[in-house]
Amino acid sequence: MNFELSDEHRQVLDETIDELADFIFKVQDQYNQERLETIKAEKPDIQIIELTDEERRAFRERSMEARGAFVEMTGEEGQQILDALVADIEAAEQEVGTN
Repeated sequence: MNFELSDEHRQVLDETIDELADFIFKVQDQYNQERLETIKAEKPDIQIIELTDEERRAFRERSMEARGAFVEMTGEEGQQILDALVADIEAAEQEVGTN
């Protein structure tokens, strides 16, 4: 089975993703907030832990080994997926002002 897109289809897909990204990030953030409030309301004793910037940096550093293992298992295609994911995360963090 061949899942490759023509250059024209890839361009349309990329443009559509770019156009919808801001909307999707806002919808996802709203959805996450609503679900978190539901969890808190239904489980008032639950402990929610939010990482500090320093803890996030430490987690990010320690996760680098897992990235290497992922690329080892998935090859070049996995590297491309990982690179795209990292770029998307960095763009979203810049948009909301976190690192």
